[in-house]
Amino acid sequence: MVKKPRNLQQMTACRLCGHHKDQLILSGLKTDRDETYNLRRCRRCSFVTLHPLPDENILSKYYHSNYWQNNQEQRSRVLNFFLSLRVKPIIKELKALIPRKGNVLDWGTGDGFLVKLLNDNGLTAFGIDLYASASDDKTIFRTAIHNTPFPDNYFHAITGFHVLEHLRQPLESIRSALRLLKPKGIFIIEVPNIDSLQYRLFRSRWQPLEIPFHLNHFSPNSLQYNLSDNFNLKILKISYFSQRVSPSAFLLSIFPFFTPKIMRSKKGVYPTPIKLCYLLGQLVVYPFVLTEAALKRGAIMRLYLRKDE
Repeated sequence: MVKKPRNLQQMTACRLCGHHKDQLILSGLKTDRDETYNLRRCRRCSFVTLHPLPDENILSKYYHSNYWQNNQEQRSRVLNFFLSLRVKPIIKELKALIPRKGNVLDWGTGDGFLVKLLNDNGLTAFGIDLYASASDDKTIFRTAIHNTPFPDNYFHAITGFHVLEHLRQPLESIRSALRLLKPKGIFIIEVPNIDSLQYRLFRSRWQPLEIPFHLNHFSPNSLQYNLSDNFNLKILKISYFSQRVSPSAFLLSIFPFFTPKIMRSKKGVYPTPIKLCYLLGQLVVYPFVLTEAALKRGAIMRLYLRKDE
């Protein structure tokens, strides 16, 4: 018998646009706790939601205290080097858009790796994450976006890499983030693209679905529709490729046992031979992920936006 999660909130309207008509697009998505969920798409704005929506009591069982496991300590110097290479093009673009030594907030900072890179590159960076790794780092705050210690109009830029898909009320959270952003400040959002070729290929096996962590799934149309309808933001650029995520998303959709969290939970470490296979596998799938990005159907989309005055 299929076990259905308790304490579920039934969707009565789209959480973004309020429309009451939707369409079932995927059913029978099971978690490792044998709970079953579906994905439903709003017929007006194309926003896709996990359904039924788990409440905080359910999610707290998944977001345990070692969710991030302090990845900086566990990654080798070689992996940290390759990860920094993948992120540096974004930092270069950001530095060209904001003042020198500008204030940057990394929203959803996780283990704080990006904050460290931003500070090492001459910016003044801070990070917030409700489930951040335990740390004595004074630049990292374990809090939600609506409860930060920063004043309004404080940041020249805010980054939100893979945070919107986790939020129960993403538009309200964006509104809180924009209060912290200076007029003409830069807002960078990166999320999985459910209109991608990867999703069409893998469907329920697509790694970025990450049931039940990801409550929300966006397409370019749904994200642009809801941003333009609710906020005074100008889209500067849209990218459909992430050096850090696109190749790994493809590879882990085929071979989920390569997932670092799964491997560490079983063996306590991420064995070097498997680590090398994981890196080589990502190189093998690069041609596909570059092709889908060129077709604007990449697995990951990143929006560069400017807050109008």
